[in-house]
Amino acid sequence: MLRFRQRNIGTYLLPAIILLASAICSCRGVKYVPVETVRVDSTVIRDTLMKVQLLPYRDSVATRDTASFLSNPYAYSWARWSGGLLQHSLGIWPLATTQVKVPYFIDRYVTITKPQVVEVEKELSKWQQFKLDVGGAAIFGLLGLVAFLVVYVIVYVKKKT
Repeated sequence: MLRFRQRNIGTYLLPAIILLASAICSCRGVKYVPVETVRVDSTVIRDTLMKVQLLPYRDSVATRDTASFLSNPYAYSWARWSGGLLQHSLGIWPLATTQVKVPYFIDRYVTITKPQVVEVEKELSKWQQFKLDVGGAAIFGLLGLVAFLVVYVIVYVKKKT
């Protein structure tokens, strides 16, 4: 009976040592990867509607003739008296322009994104990957061994009784 107990302690001690060694030699780790600072500049130019007062022009002509003509940088006008009827015409010069200085309203937005720490799992070395693969097979082997020992002990105890 003493021999059976020693064998039983040994069967529990070996898996305990294997589990302890696998817990100490873990291959999981977190690697911190720095992320660059991103700076985004955006410029918005707003179109603006402004009222501009043109330079005033006032002309008048008094003539004894039956026709008159007036002109300024923007427009022209003529008038004619014929047969008791006054004819008057007003026109704009085809290339009449004026210069207006329009200020541009520029809004500039600068957005700076600060770096954030991103957790990325460390890539396993070949040895660590091998230990991981063999560890999965070892667990199934140990489960099979435990099942075998349980059946063996049950059969051994039934034979003794």
